[in-house]
This record gives sequence, structure tokens and C-alpha cells, in this order.
Amino acid sequence: MVLGALPHHPHLARSDLSIPMPAFVTRDGGHSVGDHAARTIRYAIEQDDVGYPFRLEPPVITKTTATETMASAGSLARRVRIAATIYAALTVVDERAVRGRRVVVYDDVFTTGSTLDVVARRLREAGADEVYGLTLSRTRWR
Repeated sequence: MVLGALPHHPHLARSDLSIPMPAFVTRDGGHSVGDHAARTIRYAIEQDDVGYPFRLEPPVITKTTATETMASAGSLARRVRIAATIYAALTVVDERAVRGRRVVVYDDVFTTGSTLDVVARRLREAGADEVYGLTLSRTRWR
């Protein structure tokens, strides 16, 4: 899926860095059970014969604590609160990797766009010139 989308979209094709949506990493180094984005990027890296700028390790941005998911949010007020919690949990650990770059963030499901928005804000604050999102699917509007 990721490899199929990259060459056909002008912004994605000229990206400098493609990373998964950050997921909370447990103390023992394991990713959260639902870390589909990292698994998808890992698969894309294994299948890539073009040389796209994928990066998994070391991570560029991390999520330092577990947070609620946007899928659990019903009201706008709750989505805003969850987005603020996610934003506070995000840390760009390698600013040099994003400074002046066009970054693509891959996620498996687009729910409200709030998570991608806060990740993009953190990456832009760290110096990324542009941040784009690429998702596998979208939930129904509520």
C-alpha cells in the first residue's frame, strides 16, 4: 500500500523522510500491540527496490506515554482534550533528521485528523518544512 502510493502523489514522491505514526513504546522496548503503522513501514522497507527514505530505527519522534485513541472520542471537547494529551506525549528525538525536510507520516486509520495534526505540529516545531499524512483507511464521519 505505501509503496504503491508514493510514486503517484507529487508531495509524497518528493519526500525526504517517511516515518510511521509514533506509538507508545513500553519500558521493555516493545511497541504497543496496535502499532500497525510501524509494521507497515517495516514491510515497505523490506519490499522497497527504489530507495524511498523510510525510517523506523532510531525513531525520529516518539510517544512517551500511553494515551487514549481518537477512536474512543465522541464529542469535540473530548477530541480536543485527547489531542492535547497526545501532543504533550510527543517528543522529536532527532531534530536533525527533520530540519528542512519534507516528511511523510504514515498511519493505518484516519479518524479525525487530530493525531496527525499534533504530530505535524511537533515535526514543524522541530524544523520540518512540510509534513504530509498518508493513511491506509478512514473511519466514517460522526
